[in-house]
Amino acid sequence: MNISEKHICEHCSKEFCSKATLIRHKKTTKSCLEIQGKEDVAMECINCKKFFAMQYYKQHIEKCDIVFEKVKNEYKEQQKEIEKIRGQNKKISETNSKLKTELQESRLVFNSLTINLRCSFLTL
Repeated sequence: MNISEKHICEHCSKEFCSKATLIRHKKTTKSCLEIQGKEDVAMECINCKKFFAMQYYKQHIEKCDIVFEKVKNEYKEQQKEIEKIRGQNKKISETNSKLKTELQESRLVFNSLTINLRCSFLTL
């Protein structure tokens, strides 16, 4: 570990490998909170935004992390499905445009043939 990679808690002097880990430590570790004078701190769950007393926070976060990860994975799958449907809708829209163009061209041909037929019938 390089000196530049060390993150030291100014309250309890413990070392951490990342700033995020240090921040989480200072907010959740009971012994460090006591040193900070924050013994009865209500903690907010980063997933569901509910508040818990420290003694319940840790057990909640374990369960909530699992649920949150499951929901996040389901959301990713739904996003993939949405993108797939968007692609299908785009193809359908393109096909629809082509069919409209073909229909207009067919109507023009039909009208032209109808006019030619009428003219031929009139000349008889």
